[in-house]
Amino acid sequence: MAPTSSRLGTVVRQLLLGVAVLFACARVSGAVDCTSRLVRIDTGKDTNCAGGNSHYYPVGGSLSDCHAWSATDDKGEQHYNSADNIQCHEDGTFSFTQHTNMDCSGTGTLKTFEQDVCHQDIPPVLYSRGADLSCCTDPTGSACLTGVPSVSVPGEIFLNFEQCDSPISTTEGSQGSTSKAGSEGSTTEETQASTSSDSKVVSAADKDRPTLFMSFVLLLLAACCCSGA
Repeated sequence: MAPTSSRLGTVVRQLLLGVAVLFACARVSGAVDCTSRLVRIDTGKDTNCAGGNSHYYPVGGSLSDCHAWSATDDKGEQHYNSADNIQCHEDGTFSFTQHTNMDCSGTGTLKTFEQDVCHQDIPPVLYSRGADLSCCTDPTGSACLTGVPSVSVPGEIFLNFEQCDSPISTTEGSQGSTSKAGSEGSTTEETQASTSSDSKVVSAADKDRPTLFMSFVLLLLAACCCSGA
């Protein structure tokens, strides 16, 4: 009976290890459905808001939802920002509170946008406009876009501290279609992260630390299982 019990124990440990690996992979890859109605804000350095980057924000959720995003600049550095209190108003305008972190902590900066109205943003070297606020003016209309929130620069999108289940992309045109928006100019979050004292700027290598830590944990689990076999 002893050999049988030993083999059974080995099988159980291997199964537990497999479950741990699957769970860790799911957490790393992200499995959150972030699909929602979207509004589009364009931001760039042109004073008339021509060109620049596009950011598709979610609308219709809870005001406490934390929409977070990372953006990688041309130097390989990442800039982290987030927004809460995301909402449409009765007059068709759109607003949110932006934070220079990934958890919507702190006071933040209130930003409000109108359809096709270009205004100086924060920081003041940038200009933004409400490029498509259809989901604010007519949320049930055919012009209201639905998809995964995105920005038109390399990065990642998060909802309430969980990574969204779709790779970063820009929803554009008719409902459900996707394409890449232009990348001319600099995004509000990138420039603000470079100039604000509260911003968090890290290298691309820092981004890999959670994955490396998870790998270390998995190796430790494997070592424990092997030593007990």
